[in-house]
Order: sequence, then structure tokens, then C-alpha cells
Amino acid sequence: MRLKFGELNVAMGLMLFNALILTYNSFHYRYWSYYTFGVLSYALTYGLYKKNRTAVKITILYSGADLFLSLLLLISGLVQYGLNSLVDFLILHDSVSYAVETVRKEEASAKTDVITSSQLVDPSSSAEKVEKKG
Repeated sequence: MRLKFGELNVAMGLMLFNALILTYNSFHYRYWSYYTFGVLSYALTYGLYKKNRTAVKITILYSGADLFLSLLLLISGLVQYGLNSLVDFLILHDSVSYAVETVRKEEASAKTDVITSSQLVDPSSSAEKVEKKG
């Protein structure tokens, strides 16, 4: 099995896994803050499925903050947060890869539609150059 980063498939699967774990923890430990973040993860998973740009940006922020906190807890000695750090890192990697590829595609399409400033100022000057060459 090969992971294809940049298509949001990895991020969707791992966000769904994260949402399931948070939902389970909310009912098992009776902490409603887990449930709130679980619902947020479900909503972000749906947004990633639809490839919504706002959902991708929020996913980058959410997984980045969660990765930071997971790494702090991992450094303090809670080894079980190592899996959470790995999941957050993979979500972050896939989301940023998708965002970078999307920006590259938009810039490439924008470059083909660019009109030079000399054509805007004097369109006849480019026609005169063509006639002189021919």
C-alpha cells in the first residue's frame, strides 16, 4: 500500500480516525470537550471530502496546534501521545501538500492569462514590430 500525499485521501482517513477516537473518549471518560473536538473533526473530514479551501486551512491550523500539544505531552513523558503526534503530522503533511499543489496550479493558469504592460499601453507597437520583421 502506497500513501499518496497531496490528494487529501490520507488526511480524510486520519481525521476520521481521530474523530472516532475523540468520540469514544468523550463517552468513555465523560468529558464533553472530547466530544466537541470529535464533532469538529467530523466536520473537517466532510470539508476535506468536498475539498473545501476553508476546511483545508482550518485543518492545517487544527492539526498543527494538536501536533504541538501532542509533542509537548510526548516530551513530558506520556508515550501514548506518540501515535497522536504521528497522526497529526501525517494530516498536516497531506493538507500542506494539497495546498501547495493547488497554489501551483492556480499560478500556472494565471501566467497563461497575463497580458504584458506594453500591450496595455500601446497595442499598435506590437503590431508595428511584427510588420517590420515580416
